[in-house]
Amino acid sequence: MILRLRSHVSWAWLLLAGACATVSPFDRALDSHSFEDAAALFESDSSLHTHAHALYRAALLYGTPGLPTYDPVRARDLLERMLALDPESASWESSSMLSLLRELDRVEKVADARRTELATRADQLASEADGLRRRIVWLEERIQTQVEQHELLRRVVNRLEADLRDREARLQALQSELDRLKAIDLQTPPRPPPAQLF
Repeated sequence: MILRLRSHVSWAWLLLAGACATVSPFDRALDSHSFEDAAALFESDSSLHTHAHALYRAALLYGTPGLPTYDPVRARDLLERMLALDPESASWESSSMLSLLRELDRVEKVADARRTELATRADQLASEADGLRRRIVWLEERIQTQVEQHELLRRVVNRLEADLRDREARLQALQSELDRLKAIDLQTPPRPPPAQLF
């Protein structure tokens, strides 16, 4: 019995040692949450690209939002490679994650198209705004010209009004002088006609 128990313990140690021996630097980096190191190790070790377990863990590494390694397109590619290499490795989690990443890719494409559409519309609006600014500048220049012309006309009118007042004053002075001369003429007796010599 003891011998059998020792045999089982030895077998467990062998399994544990074997499991430890198969843990890759990629797995160790991932388990210690050194995500960027894990990504670099995965990309540099092509042997990991043929193991379903490593592909799944790498897909989680790239497919988890908030990690510095987040790259949903890369995660989707890795899951598709995993399922192509080993269709039996498909689990509910991997299938769900692949569906989610495909949907995310579709949404990204729609968002990219919308961004492009909005950028085009923004360019159109910027162009229209530039046209409106140029129109405003033109109108302001026209208004300024009209203001200057109005000011010039106002000065001309003021000068003409001053001339008119001056002429009216001179006319009134002449009229007064004429009235005075008429009054003098009325007060003076008429001159006798010149005498005739013949």
